[in-house]
Amino acid sequence: MMQEMLVRMSNIFFCDINLYSTDGTLMATSRPEIFRKHLQGAVINPQAYNKLSAQRQSEFVMNETLGTLQYLSAYAPVLNEENETVLYLNVPYFSRQTELHEEISDVLISVINISVLLIMLASIVAYVIANALTYPLSLIRHHFATIRLPGENARIEYQGKDELGEIIHAYNRMVEELDNNIRLLARRERESAWSEMARQIAHEIKNPLTPMKLGIQQLQRIINAGEPGREEMVKRISSVLIEQIDNLSRIAGEFSDFARMPSARNEKIKVDEIVKSILTLYAGKNIRLESHLEEDLWIQADREQMQRVFINLVTNALQSLPAGRSEEIAIVLKKGNENRVVIQVADNGTGVDPALVPRLFQPNFTTKSTGSGLGLAIVKNIIETAGGTISYYPNLSGGSIFEIVLPVV
Repeated sequence: MMQEMLVRMSNIFFCDINLYSTDGTLMATSRPEIFRKHLQGAVINPQAYNKLSAQRQSEFVMNETLGTLQYLSAYAPVLNEENETVLYLNVPYFSRQTELHEEISDVLISVINISVLLIMLASIVAYVIANALTYPLSLIRHHFATIRLPGENARIEYQGKDELGEIIHAYNRMVEELDNNIRLLARRERESAWSEMARQIAHEIKNPLTPMKLGIQQLQRIINAGEPGREEMVKRISSVLIEQIDNLSRIAGEFSDFARMPSARNEKIKVDEIVKSILTLYAGKNIRLESHLEEDLWIQADREQMQRVFINLVTNALQSLPAGRSEEIAIVLKKGNENRVVIQVADNGTGVDPALVPRLFQPNFTTKSTGSGLGLAIVKNIIETAGGTISYYPNLSGGSIFEIVLPVV
């Protein structure tokens, strides 16, 4: 009866209730299973019993343990009308703080895990979206970087109808217009080059034709008039005509050579030997060879074409001399950097106007009153075919320096 009442009270107040007799033995409890399983003794805690019976305290709270579980236990005496203790009431309070901490930890861990998962999902979604947005821009940037002039430039394939699609379509239109303009410009450059070439050819041919025409007219007058000494006059005029015909032949040959430069028949050539062979052609001229080479150096080139290079440079040097000035031409050989040989042709002529230097190696350009203007263009072509370079520098002592740099084999 009493135990049933304690169980009902326990359910109402959500706590366990134990009743002990005045001698400290268990009388009734709302949790009899604890005592049946001997998880807790059936005798009141001695310390609590001492506080309540001997020291006559009205209440006492202490820490107790049940296995590994710690809890607070409150004790109080139950008095009758005569103020005498008839039994002792014990209410154990099992604190749920540990469970609460565990639950909070579990919740926090769950929240953290969910947050991490959401962040990862958001990052993946952001990456996919950003990649979808930036890929066309990266594609445009790549195509911009690969635009070549001249050359066929690729279009970008994109089917979207959004703002990026408009940008890409505008890029494709720009590339198409650019390619059309490049082709148009190339055609106009070719037409301009041929026009300039034709003008130069007409000019060069006209120069010898004028004295030829005058000579023939004079010859006709001499023959018709029957002047004395006409045989000598015929010989002289014939000599002029032959000279001008030779000039025409030379001009035609230079234009022909420039239009179809023969394929180089490369062979190993000793540098100083090719230069010495040229000096032999100009015996009696003040042309000296200055070699600063400590060993024999060889180049891979066409021998005849290399001879033509030096003949052209030496001839230009001689023709650049003003009237009354003796030639001082030096051909200097020296070792260059990175396994290369340097050949310089220096003269004491009039030099080249600095404003004209950028055009010096262009076809049809000449600083002389006669000539086709193809000599230095042909020289540059030959040197570059051999893997070298040619440059012009003003001579500090007056005149010009043409410097050739060729790879050594």
